[in-house]
Order: sequence, then C-alpha cells, then structure tokens
Amino acid sequence: MSDDAIDTFKQVLLESETFVCESTGTICGYLRALVDGFGIYISELYVAPHYRRHGYGSQLLAKIKHKYPSQPVYVLSDEDAYYEKLGYRRVGSVFQL
Repeated sequence: MSDDAIDTFKQVLLESETFVCESTGTICGYLRALVDGFGIYISELYVAPHYRRHGYGSQLLAKIKHKYPSQPVYVLSDEDAYYEKLGYRRVGSVFQL
C-alpha cells in the first residue's frame, strides 16, 4: 500500500466513528460509520470469517445505536438478509455518479 493510500485511510478513520470487537485479545471485527447529526451511516461492518455467527456484528451495531440513541441508523450494504434478520428494512437505493 502506498504512503498516500495509508494517509488517506488514516484521514477517513479520523473523520468517522469506528468500533472494534475483540475475542480473547484478537480483533475479530469492526464497524465504521459517518455521523452528521441527522443520522448514522454505516459504511463498513466486517467480522472475520472465523468469528461469524457468534453475534459480533450485532454487538457492533448495538454499540453505535447505544451511543446515538436518538439518531436513525442507515446501512450501505447489499447484505439485505443479514440486516432484515436484525430488524432493518430497505428504504431506498444508492446511486453512483
């Protein structure tokens, strides 16, 4: 990875809200979201394959909802079945320019 890419990634992390989950001292997943005062926009939710189906993704989502209880939470994802299982519902589409 180039130095420019690393610097860009560091800046993105500074401008977003990031939560990490651990299992026995090992980072097993993270959630990254943008918070603008109108809503929470989850752009990344990742749990390492070995740790999936143990509730880590749900825990990460619960953490951000707990920190911002009055803000609506929006997810940018194609994993509809996962989020629908957690009670989320599709409300629109994302378009790229």
